[in-house]
Amino acid sequence: MALALLAQLPPTRFARLGRAPALVVLLLTLLAIGLLTTFAVTYRGPIDAIVSTPGNGDLATYSQVVDDMRKGEPYYAAAHKELVAGHYGTRSVFNWRLPTLSWAWSKLPNAIWAKAALLTMAVIALMLVFTWFTSGVSPLMGLLAVPPVVFNLAGCLPTGAELLADVVAGVFILVSVAAYGLRARPIGFLTAVLALFIKELSAPYIVVCIIQAWRGRRYGELAAWLVALGAFSAFFLWHARMVEAHIAPGDIAYREGWLQFGGLPFVLATAGFNGVLLAAPLWITAIVAPLSILGLAAWDGPAGDRVRLTVGAYLVLFLFVGKAFDVYWGAFYTPLMMLGLPFVPRALTDLAIALRHRSPAPTVPASP
Repeated sequence: MALALLAQLPPTRFARLGRAPALVVLLLTLLAIGLLTTFAVTYRGPIDAIVSTPGNGDLATYSQVVDDMRKGEPYYAAAHKELVAGHYGTRSVFNWRLPTLSWAWSKLPNAIWAKAALLTMAVIALMLVFTWFTSGVSPLMGLLAVPPVVFNLAGCLPTGAELLADVVAGVFILVSVAAYGLRARPIGFLTAVLALFIKELSAPYIVVCIIQAWRGRRYGELAAWLVALGAFSAFFLWHARMVEAHIAPGDIAYREGWLQFGGLPFVLATAGFNGVLLAAPLWITAIVAPLSILGLAAWDGPAGDRVRLTVGAYLVLFLFVGKAFDVYWGAFYTPLMMLGLPFVPRALTDLAIALRHRSPAPTVPASP
């Protein structure tokens, strides 16, 4: 039965590999799993910033900000009050979240509505991915794509998840990628722009979108990106000026900057901020992440380029940038990383076939 299902899966890029390259791919994957598993056993990172405990934590802080706004208080006044009360460093503009998400949620009657809005976007993302894989790869791949996406989007369910701009932006990025995959480019463009206005750390994905538009010679889309980037630049400049106007003499600054060189341990921690994996031991992520990346590398055709480039961009960025408590940044790329898992069974099969293949021995010319 399993062999019959494998036969129905389309071949991956690994089907064209020779024996030596296939061996290298397999060894690199095993090395990554072994190395990350070692880090998983010893990694100890603070999660205070993502835990909603009474009176502190990001969730509690921004929940109070939204409540203050519902009572009529402006965003920057409410944010300054709550950030100072939570002993956050407020002297840098990058420690203040963009007002977009808090403003949107404050316009809804209560947190239940905000949760419903996020879950609706998650369902839309799941449906788009299923349709994309079913029509663009194969019907069976569409079915295989559902479980990993559901496991990731389960991270939208916990109380307060809708307050994390990273989680919301990550869902919008997933919608955008799937829309581009379905050639619904206006939807892909608009949801990518929304992700950027929700959290500036969506920028690596925006760069990938611009690269893809340039590679595809879609000059109209490139022009639209110039307009969008101009609008966001003006928005962020206004945001910075509003922050500057609300900084008080007694406000504190963090001693450490964002350039931390956390390396693979920090990347592993961000990969663990991945839906149900957040509640699992980190060594499970150490296995799932390399396999997911293996699947993305095996994805044949240009459809996976946007996914591969985005995941790769975030992985390289987080080798250098991010404090220990910024593990929730994984929400930007883990929804896309999980799209590699449906390709893993056929990828491993193609590698096994390549390893069994022996090149014919060179012929020796006969002696004259």
